[in-house]
Amino acid sequence: DKAPKSGDMQPGSEAPRKSQKGEDGGPVRLGSLEAPFTSNAETVAEVPWLSSGLRVRFIDEDGPFKSSYLKKGFVRKVDDAALVADVDVDGGTALRKVPQNVLETVVSKGCLRVEVVRGLHRGIIAELLERDAKLNLAVIRTTSTQMKGISGDSRMELSLDDVCEFKQ
Repeated sequence: DKAPKSGDMQPGSEAPRKSQKGEDGGPVRLGSLEAPFTSNAETVAEVPWLSSGLRVRFIDEDGPFKSSYLKKGFVRKVDDAALVADVDVDGGTALRKVPQNVLETVVSKGCLRVEVVRGLHRGIIAELLERDAKLNLAVIRTTSTQMKGISGDSRMELSLDDVCEFKQ
């Protein structure tokens, strides 16, 4: 008897699935149980997302910006090469050279305009149509003048993490 080749399969039948299993029959793990695989911070490049006019929140609990923890503000000036920004904190304080990694995007309930800060459409300013914090979803509308090769207005659903409230 000869094993069937992939070309000999009967119509409607599925090819057998290949799966890799670990020594214990479970999923394959990178590293070991004692020392599981973790990415090295030096090998994972941080992608710049800050730009002037964005509303941001401070998330530095223990570092030099802990006095501004959970406060919000607007980005005034950005140094993309150093991944830092000058931020005008709500209440009048201005902080200089704030690292991007101690800031997060904000989309307030009353927000009308956002900037796409990550992904294919990064840099586009759009109208915010819907915001759902529970689903982490933003529905935006862009104009054809912003999108190459698209005519008319375009409606998109993005993660709330990929957009940020924008004030010019």
